[in-house]
Amino acid sequence: MSKPKKKLNIDIGSRIAATRKRRSLTQEELATALELTPQYLSDLERGVVGASLETVLRICDTLDISTEYLLRGIEDTDVKRKIVWLRDMSPEQLDAISEAINAS
Repeated sequence: MSKPKKKLNIDIGSRIAATRKRRSLTQEELATALELTPQYLSDLERGVVGASLETVLRICDTLDISTEYLLRGIEDTDVKRKIVWLRDMSPEQLDAISEAINAS
């Protein structure tokens, strides 16, 4: 008899599958990029198995999603916008922001 699927694994798997499809990737393409077998990726997407922390991080990096989204389903596009905004700042601007944060 097979073990029942954990809700967390099912939720994570569905987010992997949905993101993969939005990126127009096949399971085989994503599995290759992640250095996983297509069968293991299929099992992940169906919630049959869970992923190690290392695999979770590789999935997030490869699909360009946050761990918050993959693990909890929370999308924080505001944070992404702020990161992009910070990347475009000069070192002087970043120093000023750092000083302001440390002063509070």
